[in-house]
Amino acid sequence: MDVGLTLEEFIEIGYVSSVHGLDGELRVKATTDFPETRFSVPGKRWLKTRVAGEETVREVELLEGRGHPGQKSWILSFGGVNSVDEVGS
Repeated sequence: MDVGLTLEEFIEIGYVSSVHGLDGELRVKATTDFPETRFSVPGKRWLKTRVAGEETVREVELLEGRGHPGQKSWILSFGGVNSVDEVGS
């Protein structure tokens, strides 16, 4: 990650609650007041992950997002993530 920001300067807008289907889509619970703006407009996003206590941030490209009203969540698809196996990497 080289965007000139520290981990503390990022703002959380949601968290991944599970995978959705077999095509690499993620189910995200929104923690923002404006999920329509954050999750339905394609563009750059950053995913923070924690593995063995170490946090990392990586840039991803949001391709599509749609609301999942019954679950109060959003279904998101990202560039380069085409299967459930790729979600974890």
